[in-house]
Amino acid sequence: MRSRKDHWFEMNPYAQRFINTCAVCGAQGYAPQIDDADFAGNESTVFHRFSREKLQAMLRKYYQPMVLDEAGRCEDCACPVDAAEPKIAPDCGGIT
Repeated sequence: MRSRKDHWFEMNPYAQRFINTCAVCGAQGYAPQIDDADFAGNESTVFHRFSREKLQAMLRKYYQPMVLDEAGRCEDCACPVDAAEPKIAPDCGGIT
């Protein structure tokens, strides 16, 4: 059985481009640019404002903000690597 989230994103495929997926762990979150004041332009029509606000509300309801680095990794997977002294870093989940 499909969830409401799956149904909504299936009916609104354009919203998928605002969902970030980590290339390493596969975690998902929304792109932080939806929180910008000028997100999706500054059209003043009622329909455009409603559509923009509905998109923002649905993304915020089902996802947390997630910033990806240039390699497509989330903050947890993109811990800095120091090649001089490898050691286990529990907060990064691996060797740094």
